[in-house]
This record gives sequence, C-alpha cells and structure tokens, in this order.
Amino acid sequence: MKFVIKKDELIQAVSELNSILVPGTTYRAISFIMVKATKDKGVILEATDYEINLKKVLDANVIEEGALGIPGKYLNMAIKDFEDEDIEVEQVKSEKVIIRGANKNISFLGLAENEYPVYPEIEEKDSFILPSTILKNNIKRTGYAVSKDTANMILVGSLWDIEKEKKQITMVATDSHRMVVNRIKTDFQKLPEENIRIIVPEKLLNYLSNTLPLSDIPVSIVITQDGSKIAIKYENNEVISKLIVGNYPDYYDIIPDTSTMKQLKVKKNPVLKAIKFVSILAEKKSYNVNLNFNKDSLNVYSDLTDVGEAKDIIALENPDIEPINFILNINFIKEALTWFENEDLIMFYSDVRSPILITDEKDDDYFTMMMPIRPIE
Repeated sequence: MKFVIKKDELIQAVSELNSILVPGTTYRAISFIMVKATKDKGVILEATDYEINLKKVLDANVIEEGALGIPGKYLNMAIKDFEDEDIEVEQVKSEKVIIRGANKNISFLGLAENEYPVYPEIEEKDSFILPSTILKNNIKRTGYAVSKDTANMILVGSLWDIEKEKKQITMVATDSHRMVVNRIKTDFQKLPEENIRIIVPEKLLNYLSNTLPLSDIPVSIVITQDGSKIAIKYENNEVISKLIVGNYPDYYDIIPDTSTMKQLKVKKNPVLKAIKFVSILAEKKSYNVNLNFNKDSLNVYSDLTDVGEAKDIIALENPDIEPINFILNINFIKEALTWFENEDLIMFYSDVRSPILITDEKDDDYFTMMMPIRPIE
C-alpha cells in the first residue's frame, strides 16, 4: 500500500473516525482505523466500536493498493503536526506503515485486514432522504433530553416517528423527568414507502449532530430488512449503527391538554441570562432554581448553603396571574430554553406539582415538558 493524500482532508476524516474509537480495550481492533488504498475508489477509511461502523472515501494518488489498520488515537495526533500540504502513506512490511512529509516521518505497527471486523452489508427495507441542515439542527434540538440511565435502554435514544402522508418526522426524547417533542414538517427529498418508527441511540445522535454539514446536501437514511440497523449516507460518508429495539413510550398520551391549563408569557433570552447568572450559587446537591412569577415581574433566584444567594429580576406583563413559584432543575430549564428559535415563549401549567409545558408562541410543533421539584411542605 502506498498513496499520497491531502493532509487537511485526512486530518478531518481521521478526527471524525477517531471520535467513536475505544482505545485501551481488550478488543484491540476497535482502537484502529482500517486504511484501504484502491486505484478505482481512492482511499477508504473505516472505524468501528461494534455499535457504529463508519466509512469515509477520500481522493488520493494511489501508487500501490493494499490495506492495513493504523492506531486511531496516535494517527490522529501525529498527522496534525505535519506542515506539508500532501503527505505520503506507505506500507513497508506486512504490518508496518510509515507516514512521511518533507522533514518528518512516523511509523506505526499496524493491524492486518483479516484481523479487523468485516464492514456490514446492508439489506434495505425502506429509506428516506432529508437535507443535512434539517437533520442536524433537529437532532440537536431533541438529543439533549435523551436519558443517561442505562437501566432503561429504550430511553437511551431518540424516537423518530416518520409519517409518510403528513410528510412529517417527529423526534422525541425523554429521561422520565423531562420530554422534548419536535414535529418537523418539511419537503422530503425522498419519502419512505411506508410509515417508519425507530429508536436512534444517543451515540449515533451525538456523532451526527457533530459531523453532519450545515448544508442542503441530501442525506439518505436507510432502514434494514430486520429493523435492527440504520445506514446514513451522504457525499462520500457512510454510517451504520445498531438501533434500539423495543417499544418506545406512547409520548402523545402524556401530553396535557393546554386548553385547560394556565399560561405565562416569557421572553427567552432575559430568562436564560438570569438562569445562567444565578447558577453560580445553585446548590450543588440539588442544582435547583426558583422561578417566582408575579403580575409584573419574574424573580429568578438560587442559593448555596453557607455561601449566599443569587437573584435576578425580570420585568414581565402577566396581569391576570396569581403569584406562583416553580422549583426546577436548573440544567433542565437552561437546556430547554436554549433550543427555542424564537424569543416569545409560553409556559403552560396547572400547579407547582404538575408538568410544565413550554412552547414557542409562533410554533407549537416544538415543545418541552418537565416536572417541577415538589416544594417542601
């Protein structure tokens, strides 16, 4: 194997592949990037952690074909220090590779291709295509609420509910204490043959939110015949991941009827700034914040035992409300407010112990719910 490749293109690809690798594991292969040089396709890079498989195809001047695994962590660190625009990669022994620039070179002991996991073949059941920007932004707007508790693996992922007739994809994430629902009505570049309902794991969500380009390039999402895997393809990139198999909670059954609830109007940015300010003195054990609503103001405050109290007062106009104080997890409310696109929000509530629903005054297709913390009687 021998080829010459643009350094910057290799750096970007290796960095993305390296994000899923698991160094220092007994499964040696999942700390390596498999590098395949082919004269017809260019250089193919593969990485896997046995849950996600990544493939990237790069243009290169391939002099000799071949394949060898290179330690991902060390390759990622090494190539960033080459000053050259082009670098040369050459396999000099059956399991040794040298990377050269004009004044630098580094060698690695590699991994034979037959010791590396076989890249999975995909048998397609159904697929749809969305612009990259739509997919990336809406993953970010929901992924923050995915559960971290592996005791309930169904919730360690986001539900994607694709309804063909409505031309709509709904993304849902919950950790049982909060839930975010994002109904996206958009022009699919290709609609699925039938409705699709899948649970996308958090690791894949994180990878996509970080690596999908902010452009209108088409992203093809393929579901396998057995429904256990998803393949995402765009430009010269392919990601194959396991899906979470099981029944996601019927989220629509727990969405309250807002017509029977009281409501408060708030401005996103002043409240968000106040919450960030008082978080300095939020009690570390509970990390709570108080939102104390009056007819003409909102008092945002928190305290830290034996240190002090932080408070910010925001002018509001809710003349018809009775004063009420909500105690909320400060991270929950901060993350929720961050992802609303518009400034004017509505908080629907029944009392200080029932779920709060927050939505955009101009767009009720995106909303979040959270449970307040019960006040001490």
